[in-house]
Amino acid sequence: MFLSNTEDISKVAFAAHNSYGADKILNSVYQLNSKLLALAAFSITFLAQLAASIGNLAFQIFLYFTLVFLLVSSQTSILDYMLAFLPKEPRLNLKQDLQAKISGVFTSQLESALYQAVFTWMLLDYAKV
Repeated sequence: MFLSNTEDISKVAFAAHNSYGADKILNSVYQLNSKLLALAAFSITFLAQLAASIGNLAFQIFLYFTLVFLLVSSQTSILDYMLAFLPKEPRLNLKQDLQAKISGVFTSQLESALYQAVFTWMLLDYAKV
């Protein structure tokens, strides 16, 4: 077929450019499949991480409440459990010293929290906030 007319040539070029050949169809299918594959991989990894996080949270909650229950329901104190690993002779003095130091730490924390609250209240009152 011989084309002499420029209008016919432009029609053939337009048809060849806009035709959906096998290569264009395969390319579009490949692009769609790669997007779906990436979405599926992302979804699977997201769900696996979510399940692992929920499992870890459930285990930590279970462990926390188990230890709290055991410590609350026991007849001896936590300090006695810790001192059970030491020889019998220094236990009494060490227990009294540790109790005094632990109560000192709690008292100092309470004092610093009270100081911070009063200081914040005075500062906000001075600034009229």
